[in-house]
Amino acid sequence: MAFDFDDPEEDMYNWLEANVGDYADNLARFGGFGLIGMNLKGSLEIGVTDLPTSWEDLLGAPGSVIADVYYGGKNLSIRHGSDVQTR
Repeated sequence: MAFDFDDPEEDMYNWLEANVGDYADNLARFGGFGLIGMNLKGSLEIGVTDLPTSWEDLLGAPGSVIADVYYGGKNLSIRHGSDVQTR
């Protein structure tokens, strides 16, 4: 079966549901939360080609918060050239 060019993502979900089952469809559509019946699609939606490429992307919004706090603290602790007064 070839996917339609109008909405290949939806075609992939339909194919998964028909050939693999509801659990695979829910996992693909809604991630791990879909397996327990939770739909967080509106806030965490990714497309088929928008795969996570870093640990921050993989963890979503909580991962971004952790990364921001870590890198922000790291930047605050660095001394920058002429801004540093020496005794």
